Amino acid sequence: MARVTIEDCLEKVDDRFELVALASQRAKEISSGGKLTIERKGEKDTVISLREIAEGTIKIDDLRKGIVASFQKHRDTIDDFIAPASVNDNPNSDEFNIDQEEADIRAAMAEASEEGLNNETDESLEGLTEEEVDIEADLSDDEFEDKI
Repeated sequence: MARVTIEDCLEKVDDRFELVALASQRAKEISSGGKLTIERKGEKDTVISLREIAEGTIKIDDLRKGIVASFQKHRDTIDDFIAPASVNDNPNSDEFNIDQEEADIRAAMAEASEEGLNNETDESLEGLTEEEVDIEADLSDDEFEDKI
């Protein structure tokens, strides 16, 4: 069993923290059935991953892409982008059950929309006194014009 040193690996990867992430990603791939690029000599997956990095038998860029892909949610079809909703079991109800992710997306969109409206509203209120702003909030456009 050949001993692997960190210095051997750092010739291929500059940063120790990145080395840990890359070796971990490769060890996960090996434990999930990934094909080995070197002979296993009784070592654990983590040691094999470090040996592969040190010997340069795997592509570092592929490991980096694998790390990024492991954190991404994969969506293949348009249906994957549409949150599942089901009609409420109560026959007298018109409500829908929407999953939490969809609710979060709708809340974020509403907040962004509201911020846009607030920015537009703020610009239309420029030059008005506080009293006039309070009046405008309570009245329609026609009623406001009549007041001032």
